Amino acid sequence: MKKVLFLHGFTSSGQCQIAHTLTEALSPIAQVIAPDLPLNPYKALDLIRQIVATNDIDLVVGSSCGGYYALFLAADCNGNGEGKEQQKDLGFDMVLVNPQRTMVPFLEKRMGVNRYKSERRDKVEEYVVDQALIKEFAELGEPVVPERLQSRIYVLLGDEDPLRPTRKEDFIHKEVFHGSHTMNEQQVLQYLVPKCKQLLERDEQRDTVQIDSSSSPSSLSIRTIPLDEYISTSRDVERFLECCRQCRNFGKTWACPPLDPCQENHLRYKWATLLANRIVPKDPKAPITESAEIMRPTRRITERVLLEAEKRFNGRSFAFTGECLYCPKGTCTREQGQPCRHPDLVRPSLEAVGFDISKTAAILGTELRWSKDEFVPEYLTLVSGFFHDGDPTEVEQFIRDEFNRLSNAE
Repeated sequence: MKKVLFLHGFTSSGQCQIAHTLTEALSPIAQVIAPDLPLNPYKALDLIRQIVATNDIDLVVGSSCGGYYALFLAADCNGNGEGKEQQKDLGFDMVLVNPQRTMVPFLEKRMGVNRYKSERRDKVEEYVVDQALIKEFAELGEPVVPERLQSRIYVLLGDEDPLRPTRKEDFIHKEVFHGSHTMNEQQVLQYLVPKCKQLLERDEQRDTVQIDSSSSPSSLSIRTIPLDEYISTSRDVERFLECCRQCRNFGKTWACPPLDPCQENHLRYKWATLLANRIVPKDPKAPITESAEIMRPTRRITERVLLEAEKRFNGRSFAFTGECLYCPKGTCTREQGQPCRHPDLVRPSLEAVGFDISKTAAILGTELRWSKDEFVPEYLTLVSGFFHDGDPTEVEQFIRDEFNRLSNAE
């Protein structure tokens, strides 16, 4: 069963109405963990981080101050900007309801003794807001979320929330619901629960599809990150161009380098949606020379899906690897100095434009396998990408749906 971590608002508790409604509505598919958060922000964050570290959390839901704390989990992934820390991922999505970006203005209006709005497990009924508490929140400041993780944060904003005009709302995924700052039971069921269910179901990053008789079902992994970050961390044109020069297809097909300089124009998009298809050969003793044939059915489906994505979202795909599929072997017009016969179909691979496929696979949470003898490895991986300016969630869902549709039709 999946696990959801719910973080309540500042004046509330883990026994609030939102927590109860969410727990009951999600009970068939997920366990909801709803702790009572300490008043002190540092102690609250320590508790939250401890829960995340000791549980396999699939989704974090935060309301108001709980959303503020949740954003610090994303801010923790900033690292030091060097090496692997820069690639640290959340490992889960977030749904935040009217999240605070700073708590100081909220607290300044509540100086003195206040009552909690829901019962706490420690039976404490009142809390005190004083200058020391405000200072601690001021020192904590505003969480800085890495841009690459923005696509994992989904925000629900009440159109009648009195605190809304005071907040920044620079989120990629945001929806406005009819309601105030704290959701009531009906709003939780109408807006929050469906969003949680959608993400919990989508969290299965690997969709199983049937490929062909030479391979077992394939798994598809998808992740979207900012394209400029993908370029800065995973692209080395000179290194991979030199590798490509060693290939017998270099300069002989329109799918291979050297490429037209205009290909650089396709690196101007905002997002890179990356894909990895893991294909398990049915015959573990199949010779390594059959790798291309084993991958071919998956290649055809992937290429069709990404070309459809181009039409739908006006982006650019990078899918092909190895020999082109659209002309008989050895008949490419490139060696004759003629234009490509199928410019509407042929796209270069990510390697061809300088991207490190091993690093790309790591971003997707997988690892490439190489043959250690004359046989195929335990699995083969087809890595591809789609660069675009569309909504990351919509693009990813479209690719998954199309991949399943075409795979089931094969």
